[in-house]
Amino acid sequence: MTDEVGKATHAVSIGAADEHFHARSNHPHWNESAWFGVVLPERRTTIYVYFFHRPNMNLSSGGVKVWDPSGSSEYDCLGYDYNRHLALPAGADMFDFTLENGLSVKMLEPFGHFRISHRGALNLDLEWRKLTDPYAFGQNQGLDGWTTESEGFTNGHYQQYGQMTGTVTVGGETIVVDHAAIRDRSWGPRDATASRRMELMWCCASERNYFSVLSVSKYQPVEDPVFGVDDAVAFGFYCRDGVSGLITGGTCRVSERGSDLSPRRAELHAVDDQSRVLDATGTNLNTLVWPVYDRTYQLCAGMEWTFDGVTAGGEDWSCMPTEQARAVFRGSLQTP
Repeated sequence: MTDEVGKATHAVSIGAADEHFHARSNHPHWNESAWFGVVLPERRTTIYVYFFHRPNMNLSSGGVKVWDPSGSSEYDCLGYDYNRHLALPAGADMFDFTLENGLSVKMLEPFGHFRISHRGALNLDLEWRKLTDPYAFGQNQGLDGWTTESEGFTNGHYQQYGQMTGTVTVGGETIVVDHAAIRDRSWGPRDATASRRMELMWCCASERNYFSVLSVSKYQPVEDPVFGVDDAVAFGFYCRDGVSGLITGGTCRVSERGSDLSPRRAELHAVDDQSRVLDATGTNLNTLVWPVYDRTYQLCAGMEWTFDGVTAGGEDWSCMPTEQARAVFRGSLQTP
């Protein structure tokens, strides 16, 4: 039996204050997180900077990951320097800190300009500058299992595109970066247990043509076929020729998966609040299997997307409950 999912959500208001730590509840897993991601399709390479802070636990987690088709885990990818259990630095703010593992982030302008550096197993010097306005989303079924509303305290999530420039030195090679990139920001109590399979498909060809859409399986994990199934869009945003809007519905399908369940080919069909149709097709560039949160099987798949007559690099971040993935791998979940 399927459940009704994918109802559109309304954008919520955000301001410069949301680029800082928020007033929080006493939940031990109150979470303030951020992500900067860039895909270089000509190199089939993805660069991630990801971090979160849990002030009630005096905990920070963060670092850098770089991967291409030569490796698909933290143990064999091109470069990896990420720590899950670090002390929250004294006096740290959301985008103003240096972690013990060498990751340093500085916000120079809210929503506008960030400087990121890392010294360790790999060296990184990057700057992110605004290309688009941020899009914010309220609580919706796409976030079930990840975060919950907290009475008396705000809870939120937004995404934004910018231009990433700088260098990454890894494996004896310096990679020059000058490419459109995504960032996101979220806060609230986070248990981060995947309740059902999700796909986050995004691509930024330019400041005038981009999309980001998250879909959720219509099935509970024990009934989810995983292969060749249409998923329901939960939220997203879309810009065509400089005119942007919120995604209000649609479906996506991973039409081909690898032996690790990574998306190899994907199709997206969505509509926005201006009755425009987004049709996008994606082909895999690389994959990193990255279990950053408990009880979730996450596949960060760089993709080359074609939509509205343009082709550019992006991603299909695929996530499912760990037990669902285990059932597929061990053959106890029937699949086509």
